[in-house]
Amino acid sequence: MEVPSRPDPPVVGKVTHYSIELYWKRPSQGSDKISYCIQEEESSAKGGGYGAVYNGFALSHTLTGLEPQTQYKFRLRAGNSMGYSPWSPTITVATTGMPITGETLHRAVNRDSVESVVEILEAVPNLVDVTDNFGNSPLMVTCRLGSVKMAKALLDHNADIDFTNKAGHTCVMEACYYGHLSIVELLREKGASWLTRDKGGLSPIHWAVDGGHIDVVQYILNDGMDVDDTDGISKWTPLMRLASLGGSIQMAQVLIDRGAKVNKLDNEGKSVLMLATLRSNEQLVKLLLKSGADAQYKNGYGKTALDFAMTFNRKELISTLESHTNVNNEEP
Repeated sequence: MEVPSRPDPPVVGKVTHYSIELYWKRPSQGSDKISYCIQEEESSAKGGGYGAVYNGFALSHTLTGLEPQTQYKFRLRAGNSMGYSPWSPTITVATTGMPITGETLHRAVNRDSVESVVEILEAVPNLVDVTDNFGNSPLMVTCRLGSVKMAKALLDHNADIDFTNKAGHTCVMEACYYGHLSIVELLREKGASWLTRDKGGLSPIHWAVDGGHIDVVQYILNDGMDVDDTDGISKWTPLMRLASLGGSIQMAQVLIDRGAKVNKLDNEGKSVLMLATLRSNEQLVKLLLKSGADAQYKNGYGKTALDFAMTFNRKELISTLESHTNVNNEEP
């Protein structure tokens, strides 16, 4: 029986961005059961020298948890009951770079790293509309975050402005809701439509009203959108939606000033005044009455806005509606 001869260096197998496979042959000399030790040369920052990364009897080993695009150096020794062989020559192998995936792109978008996004899309152009875990494209995420430079970079790489997520939201809807007027203008210049509908039948102007962004609403109306555009389910106009969801009185005034019909009815026959009453929005009720809302209107069940207020014991609204009704009844 003799000590194993000096082995050849490990042979490199499959290499990824986080792993390196090594395998080796049994030494030409030596008998008995042979064990093997692989050592990795440590960097000077760690003090140099070698440290064991494998001890065992197999003829292969895969190291994992490595850093991407990093060089590693390894050497091999064999041993048996008689002792150990000299160390093999050292081999150098580098891990590959991180694979470019949709996740890579979305991380860059969320960091607002335009340079990284451009680099990624130059390398893999078909990732431009890849979705995140919530079904949103990179451009849609950007429309929420508000980076005009990022939006331009994505559009320059053919991002789909008409992309829709699982709820049917488009990029321009997201930009409208989050109030990023510069991105709204950019998308419109690139052909985004005001007439697109999500799965709830809402168009971009509804989303701008929901977000409370008067400047965006003004821009959309100045661009020719109907101030009384109705959604596809409740048939609510932007003013009706505002009345139902409790939007600001300032936004309501803008819509009314731009011609919103204060006596519009939804698909259940409820008026804007009734919706505001149900929401207990006294300021809006007063504005609607001042703007010509019909307090005498009765729905299909013969109920007026005052009846709604009384049913839900909206005391302040009862007083306001009663006062308005009495004044109108007293007029010749």
